[in-house]
Amino acid sequence: MKKILLFAGIILLCVLILSTWFFIGNLGNFAQLLGKESTKNFIDEKTRFVGTWESTKDSSRYTFKTDGSFTYSYMHGTYEINENNILLLNYDHDEDSNSSNYNYQFSTDDTILTLYDIDTLEAAIVLKKIQ
Repeated sequence: MKKILLFAGIILLCVLILSTWFFIGNLGNFAQLLGKESTKNFIDEKTRFVGTWESTKDSSRYTFKTDGSFTYSYMHGTYEINENNILLLNYDHDEDSNSSNYNYQFSTDDTILTLYDIDTLEAAIVLKKIQ
């Protein structure tokens, strides 16, 4: 009888240890649990933009660089992704600087990038990756 109770206790202890490990492991990043993205996720998401993209409408090109800068035609600027997964484009043109904010969506294979107007949610720019 003692052996059965000892065996049951060991099994119960193993189940508790494994469930605790599984529960803690699935919590992952506590920042995500609180509704915030981790810095690593932002970096990973930002790398999806890196490269040269051509507009399907007018053949204009956007080139996004790893340092957070981009070029569009003759304009330069910086880009970032905020905590709501909105692409922020900050154009620096002569003394003027302006910003554009877009919701975005990548195709399954990351070769098409669609930028949506934040107010109307209509596709504003569709880009095809060329490099």
